[in-house]
Amino acid sequence: GGDAEHRPVVLHVAVAVPAGQGLKQFAELALAFVLSSLIGIEREWRQKSAGLRTHTLVGVGAALFVLVSKYGFSDVLGPRVILDPSRVAAQIVTGIGFVGGGLIFVRGDAVRGLTTAAIVWVTAAIGMACGAGLPLLAIGVTLAHFIVVFVYPGLAAKLPRSRYLEFGVRVVYE
Repeated sequence: GGDAEHRPVVLHVAVAVPAGQGLKQFAELALAFVLSSLIGIEREWRQKSAGLRTHTLVGVGAALFVLVSKYGFSDVLGPRVILDPSRVAAQIVTGIGFVGGGLIFVRGDAVRGLTTAAIVWVTAAIGMACGAGLPLLAIGVTLAHFIVVFVYPGLAAKLPRSRYLEFGVRVVYE
């Protein structure tokens, strides 16, 4: 027996964590971090204008935008409020297009940065797939990226040249 007056008082405090902030979402962000970092490492290794930090931030940011779109507005939903989570995804595509446009340089007839801009765009899509809960698609497209950047240059070099692009230069000097 014990004296009821001397028993410890135990308080149970429940902290409500809004939906969308669990281990699943952290795993989706972590996958976006890893995949976009791998792409960024490849771009950094090739000393491109957008490297490890840019690609990692683009991928993780896109994943977070999708997660916010999916879960971030649950407190305002009601009979009169209907949200379309795909609207945020559409804006990510537009925003990344703007970032990619800043990576493209035109000097005379030479255009540089198109591949880097496209890879930033694909990295955002990979992050979006992670945030949308589509890890197999994200991993598949990451692998496709590496095929494109490592295998395609050799393949393109072996393709026959177009007869329409040939030109000659004749230089005469004394």
